[in-house]
Amino acid sequence: SYSVTIYDNAGVQVVSTGYLTPDGSDVSHAALATLEHITSQLAIALNNAFLAKGVSSIYHASWAGNVVWLKTTDGRNFNVQPVSDPAATSMTVIKDKAQLFSDLPRYAPEGYVVKITGSEDAIASAGYYLRAEKTFEILSSVGLSEVSWVECPKPGVSVGFDKTTMPVQVKRNVDGTFTIDYISYAGRSAGDEESAPDPKFVGSKIGGVFFYANRFGIFSGESIDMSVSGDLFSMYPTSLATSLSTDPVNVTISSPRVSILKYVVPFNESCILFSDTHQYIMQSQGGLSNATISIDPATDFVINSKVEPIATGVNIYFANRHGDYAEVREYYLNNITAPKEASNITLHTPTYIPSSINWITSNGSGTVLSFGASSTLD
Repeated sequence: SYSVTIYDNAGVQVVSTGYLTPDGSDVSHAALATLEHITSQLAIALNNAFLAKGVSSIYHASWAGNVVWLKTTDGRNFNVQPVSDPAATSMTVIKDKAQLFSDLPRYAPEGYVVKITGSEDAIASAGYYLRAEKTFEILSSVGLSEVSWVECPKPGVSVGFDKTTMPVQVKRNVDGTFTIDYISYAGRSAGDEESAPDPKFVGSKIGGVFFYANRFGIFSGESIDMSVSGDLFSMYPTSLATSLSTDPVNVTISSPRVSILKYVVPFNESCILFSDTHQYIMQSQGGLSNATISIDPATDFVINSKVEPIATGVNIYFANRHGDYAEVREYYLNNITAPKEASNITLHTPTYIPSSINWITSNGSGTVLSFGASSTLD
């Protein structure tokens, strides 16, 4: 026997009905015990019960294959309690969520979204969402289709960025001119605010951008967010059903010292991070991912935050102030894996470069450095 009881949102029973398969004493009984026949009889019994209770204008049951679809015309909430004999095929209720992907039916309303709450195929403990996409129309009059289940974001969740508040791009045109334009960043395509949270820079002031290991990086405060590998403007994971090595990378400086990042300089398969008073080295053991990335303290120099450090040749150069004059220091390749010191290359000319500089540039090989203040070369 198969029975179904419907309760309203207050827990009051609306209807209870079911279907009893024949005992199999006749060969004709076999056709009356198929899943499709049982399903159709349960749906018919439910609609008859709704009619008898005077609620058929609110509750309705449709069916296709082995699926009964229960819905209300006014969107009110309700609950379903199925019961079947131990020897009978079990019934599963899917209402907004299911534990296993394998629980999902072959037939469903197109666009219906289900949350998979957790299983061996759910890497993210917070679960992930799947949407029914029509592969074949079964019976349009009942609203059910044969579907495939495709990963999607939680309904109603914010899916993207306001591009007018995000970094822009400069494009070189064929005539040699340049165009500044907004970037079409990919939105959240899976999960929700818990399982696929916004990057740390959302709601904060962006400190700067960089490129590293085939990823586009954005830093804000003490945090760094890097895009999907090879997809520079995708800052959200593309799937939560599986963990991918190309997933976005999110990392924050772990230090008792406040270290608001000013610059990130990619160099020699790592990145040197600069705050006003501290420097760090960011690197990964193996392929870059959330599991392999690390940020370690390097040096503690006060820098001139108006002057962006530059990497050139086998060195990184940065400036700091010393009274009315500037000091320029150098990280070099041999100590970049664990830098503990940055040499003062202006030690022999302490009063040559004024402290008012706001940029450094190089001839490319690092043999000549130029310094400037505003548009005036010094």
